[in-house]
Amino acid sequence: MSTIAEKALMNRFNEVKKSDFDPANFRLSNTGKCERMRMLKVLGYSSEDVDQSTAETFERGNLIEDWLVEQFIKRFPRKTRKQIEVHTPYGDVGHMDIWFPNPEDKEPTIIEVKSVHEKARYYLPKEDHINQVQAYMHFFTDSQGKRKAKRAEITYIFFGRKLESVTYEIKYNELTGRKIEKELIKLHKWKEEGYIPGIDEDKSDIIVCLYF
Repeated sequence: MSTIAEKALMNRFNEVKKSDFDPANFRLSNTGKCERMRMLKVLGYSSEDVDQSTAETFERGNLIEDWLVEQFIKRFPRKTRKQIEVHTPYGDVGHMDIWFPNPEDKEPTIIEVKSVHEKARYYLPKEDHINQVQAYMHFFTDSQGKRKAKRAEITYIFFGRKLESVTYEIKYNELTGRKIEKELIKLHKWKEEGYIPGIDEDKSDIIVCLYF
């Protein structure tokens, strides 16, 4: 017989298995990742169901990341904005973890929080995470089209024997931003055509491609 706590946890893990953003849009958090995977998701194809172990890993990451966001809110309650949407001209939406518009000694800053195993510290910052914040900076503009942020930080929280972190500063790169937008335009064209590209074996995330 399950305890009350076990039932509550199982319910949460089931929610994690089913959760996702609008599959009809290209998620900015997947910027630069396997194009085949991105197209299959948007066209309605699905990968294997998320298993219990994967759901538990996702939720552990959610808990760690939410904890850090709450520390920002406690320390800077009037300056911290969380889960701010970033809209592209093509109907896609991204969600910044933290928008910090008025730092005391820095430019307006986008902060992205990631949780990784302590063994991953030697491979940071990850390219796809850099692409993600570059996409946010590129598309996060005011009504006049002026960019609101040209600076971002990626904070990694390591889980393992103890709780440690490291933060990387990322500056906006216009060439990278244009490349990201060009790729997004191509993906939308493929979406209209129903085209699914092959597997790019040069991609570092080829395992993700093979998963679909």
